[in-house]
Amino acid sequence: MTNTNSTPPGWYRASGDPDQTQRYWNGAEWVGSPQPLPGTATSAFGPPPAGGVGGTPDGYQPYRTTPSGVVPAEYIPRVIAYLIDYALVLLPLVLVGAVTVFVATASGALGAAIGIAGGIAVIGFAIWNVFVRQGSTGQTIGKSQQNIQLIKDETGRPPGGGMTFVRYLVAGLLSNISCGVYGILDILWPLWDADKKRLTDKILKMSVIRA
Repeated sequence: MTNTNSTPPGWYRASGDPDQTQRYWNGAEWVGSPQPLPGTATSAFGPPPAGGVGGTPDGYQPYRTTPSGVVPAEYIPRVIAYLIDYALVLLPLVLVGAVTVFVATASGALGAAIGIAGGIAVIGFAIWNVFVRQGSTGQTIGKSQQNIQLIKDETGRPPGGGMTFVRYLVAGLLSNISCGVYGILDILWPLWDADKKRLTDKILKMSVIRA
């Protein structure tokens, strides 16, 4: 379904879709299926008159919700997801370290080889989980367990591996520059932010939402 009007990308209600739903319009066509509106969402503009108004296509009703048009994830599931992902890296590292020490008592060379190989494997898994998997699906293993997802506000889709890496890079650099102050604020910001966003996600226009 396409439209010749120059409607900006955003979340709208399409004619023919169920009531209290919205769908993403990328500027040329619909993306994905209708999504339920947040329970507290209300129309910011009201139904447009026949023929549309202000570039809004006929039958489409914009809603003022979060920038991504969906329900932001709560803070506790985000913390739990982080702890799961952290444990999936920390526990294997501890195991590799214990095996390395044990084997090294008999053969230092073999112990070193196991330590290096194990360390590379764990780092590779972390890269896959945080950047590759999350970049393509919006979910790390932890986020998947908590039914939450990282998306770009502009498209409503996962950000891709490159932008996911930039997200962590920006957060790390700003935290280092501020001697950790930014990092603390970044992690805690969703507790009082209206959109439940980290500062880094505000900068990069991303959201963590309910999947």
